[in-house]
Amino acid sequence: MKIELHAHTSESSGCGKMPAEEMIGRFKGAGYDTVVVTDHFIGKKESDLTYAERVEKWIAGYKAAKKAGDRIGIHVLLGAEVRFASRPEDILIFGMKEEYAEEMFRMMDADIPQSEFYWKMHEKGMLVVQAHPFRKGLRPIEHKYLDGSEVYNGNARHRNHMDLAHYFGSQGGMKFIKTSGSDAHQTMDMARGGLISKTPVTTNDELLAFLRANPDAERIETP
Repeated sequence: MKIELHAHTSESSGCGKMPAEEMIGRFKGAGYDTVVVTDHFIGKKESDLTYAERVEKWIAGYKAAKKAGDRIGIHVLLGAEVRFASRPEDILIFGMKEEYAEEMFRMMDADIPQSEFYWKMHEKGMLVVQAHPFRKGLRPIEHKYLDGSEVYNGNARHRNHMDLAHYFGSQGGMKFIKTSGSDAHQTMDMARGGLISKTPVTTNDELLAFLRANPDAERIETP
C-alpha cells in the first residue's frame, strides 16, 4: 500500500490550492491507497469564531476528502498539522479524532509547553511527528518530545534541507519514527512522498500500529 501522510485541502488550509475532491482523485490516479489529510491547525489567542466554528472550518476539508475517497475507493484518514501561535514549529498529529479538536484548540490558545502537549497527545493515543524541521524559520524540537520527524518533504516551493532532516531523524533512536510526505498543497506537490506498507492501513488504528511497528518503513522520496 502507498500511504500519503501529509496533504492539505483548499477547504480548510489557507495555503491549500486544491479542493479535496480533486486532490483525492489525483492521489488515486497516482496509485495511492490511503491519504492522511493534515490540514493546518493553528492556535490563535484571539478569534472572531467560536471553538465550534473553528472545528467546523478545520474539519471541512477532511469531510470532503473522505466523501470523495469513499466514492472512488481510496482510504482517507484524519490527521492535523499543528502550529502554536508563539512557536516556530509545525507538528503532524496522527491518530486524530474529531472529538479531540476543540480541546486541542484550547490547549494551543493556552500556549502550553511542548512537553505538556506531547504527553497530552500520548494520553489520547496519538503520535507526535515534527514536519520539515529544518525549513527556513523553523527549528527542531527535542527528540524526547517527539515520536518521530519528517525526514523527507516533497513540497517543491521550500528548501527543506533533507540532508539535515535525515540526520536529525537518525539521531532519535531505534523507535524514532521517520516519515515522508508530499506536503501536497497544489498539483506540483502531488505524489512526491509517503510510505510503503505490506499490510493494510485503512484506519487510524492501523496507521498508528504500522508506524509504531515500522519506525523506518520504506519511504517514497521523489526528487
